Amino acid sequence: LGYLTIVEYDEPRSDIPNDVAERLRAFAFPSQLQVHPQFRKRGIGSSLMRQAERWARERGKPGLWSITHRKAYWYKRDFGYEELGKVWENETYKTVIVKEFD
Repeated sequence: LGYLTIVEYDEPRSDIPNDVAERLRAFAFPSQLQVHPQFRKRGIGSSLMRQAERWARERGKPGLWSITHRKAYWYKRDFGYEELGKVWENETYKTVIVKEFD
């Protein structure tokens, strides 16, 4: 029905400011969240994100960070992510988001 890739360590992109990149180096990186179109709006994506958070917490990660094109609002509203800035990729601006665990 859906999948999410989570990378335990991903070097921040070179166009992310050094102070931000340094902060993100210890964070896990969820990527490629996909839900089959026939099964969207049923909480599957949210469930996958909650599982990613549990996975990262169990491994002692201080949080999660990602880059998204269209879903920054969803991450911020539903999961408490904050926006760190924008990056230019594939002819469009994408949003760098982060969630730091308590």
